[in-house]
Amino acid sequence: MPSPLNWSSPTQLSAFGSSNQLALAVFRKDLYMAWRGANDNHIWYAIWSDQGGWSDQNQIPGVGTDNAPALVATDDVLFVFWSGVGTAHYNEIYYTCLYEAADKKLYWHEQTNSQKGRTDDAIGLAAWRNSVWVAWRSLGTHGNNIIFTNLSLESWSPNVGQTSWSPSVTIPGEGTTGQPVLVTASANNANCLCMAWRGPNTEFIYTSVLTEGNGWTPSNHFTSEYKAGTSPTWATSNGRYWLAWTATLGSNREIMGKMCYTEVNINNSGCIMTAKTYGEYGALTCNSPSLVAFRGYIYMFWVDDHKRIYYAVGTIPNQ
Repeated sequence: MPSPLNWSSPTQLSAFGSSNQLALAVFRKDLYMAWRGANDNHIWYAIWSDQGGWSDQNQIPGVGTDNAPALVATDDVLFVFWSGVGTAHYNEIYYTCLYEAADKKLYWHEQTNSQKGRTDDAIGLAAWRNSVWVAWRSLGTHGNNIIFTNLSLESWSPNVGQTSWSPSVTIPGEGTTGQPVLVTASANNANCLCMAWRGPNTEFIYTSVLTEGNGWTPSNHFTSEYKAGTSPTWATSNGRYWLAWTATLGSNREIMGKMCYTEVNINNSGCIMTAKTYGEYGALTCNSPSLVAFRGYIYMFWVDDHKRIYYAVGTIPNQ
């Protein structure tokens, strides 16, 4: 059986701070991190490259959110999604992207209102089948429902105004109190999109799988050992998959919780928890941790109760 990840001691990123969980994606071999400001609703980002370590923080121009942003990278474009601020478009789902222009430099595209829905939480993203897949928790009379759609990239480009969105679909019978998270799976004879979320009335972690030509599989939840106080988060490396979450926080959102993780086996019939891989990390957070595979390791980032950003590096065990 695989053993738990072997984590390093925490490292603080003293130049940055956030009041929400962090968004991570690897784009053009560099690690991009985006976050809501510690004392403002701007969206900031920084880049970790092999050449010079972490860049200075930079603001994505003209955008803002009261929640955490979300990132997903394709080969050519880095997408950022968030729920908007302002009276007219509060909580509506917006996006922008970082792309290479004709002069070979990277530029941020102007923000676009997706006109697909509203949420007051972070948004789940994944790139699959030449589309960006988007999932979120609904608001209003159908609050806590999980809704998903996808933006086709077949004929899309940053410089073409036309977009091709699929209809927004509510996943029947499923709900959440936080962010649904997505990952693309291509191991164990799978070619699917997997979603994980924290249940609406329980602390269980639920999962479901979408395969080409079929709907979402019936959800299943992990055992009571894996109760979560926040939304989970995915990371994938070389056909292996990990989930992390913050343990039960109690009724007070300010109570700090320990961070937990496990390796997950994914196949076309659903997610199955791999035995004896449950682990914990000693640091505490009241937000969801964030995972990413980078440079052959699993990195976990989190925010403490003083809005400070930390990370730890996990060595991936052999199969």
